[in-house]
Amino acid sequence: MNKTILASLAMLPVVTASVFSTASEAKAAALVGEFSISPGINVTDTAPFVQVTNATLFSDQVKFTPDPGALLLTNQSGTFSTFDAGTIKSIPSPLIPSNGATKDNPLVKNFLDLGNLPFGDASITDEEDTFSLLSIGDFTIEEMFDHDNQFTGTSISLGLSGFFTSADDQMSNGAGTITFQSTLRESAVQAALASPEGLDASFSGVFMSASVPEPTTLAGLGLVAGSLMLSRSRQKKQA
Repeated sequence: MNKTILASLAMLPVVTASVFSTASEAKAAALVGEFSISPGINVTDTAPFVQVTNATLFSDQVKFTPDPGALLLTNQSGTFSTFDAGTIKSIPSPLIPSNGATKDNPLVKNFLDLGNLPFGDASITDEEDTFSLLSIGDFTIEEMFDHDNQFTGTSISLGLSGFFTSADDQMSNGAGTITFQSTLRESAVQAALASPEGLDASFSGVFMSASVPEPTTLAGLGLVAGSLMLSRSRQKKQA
């Protein structure tokens, strides 16, 4: 039987403004700033019920249901302020971890597709204003404890980097972290990831973009994404 992960939808830490110091140099249509994601409600003409986007984690892939699945965007800044919804695609096997892709041949093209509410609006599946994957890290798994040293859950984080493409084809480098939350101990999480059934999950995350499309900028964004992940983990430990 698949294991169930509890969603972690708390507000994510805010990125330091200096990360986006070059954003003002970008053209107005370039996608720069940051935003948070959480599961959205999927709307179809044939489904008689409401379905929230879910994920199943395996050691080398993530399957979203449905695929692509709806997203809710919050904490938007910069040019991302014009979006409040989107979709997310599955990461197929064996792409976790993976590196070495190019912008002409990304690991997952249009991994995120940004748009606007209501869910079901064509803007969240039009393949405009998107984020494509170039590099995917391995899962970072960490048990969390409260101030009385009582176990509170296990955090499963996945770091990503890639590039945003605006509706008028302007590119900007970006990175993000998707965090899954489990009530299982780390050993049970590892066993579930390696099992044929995988680990059922809800999720939250944060993505960011800078305007200068240089490798050093992309590396810096990756470091910031990692810092956000560690900061969030420490906050939960100290809660």
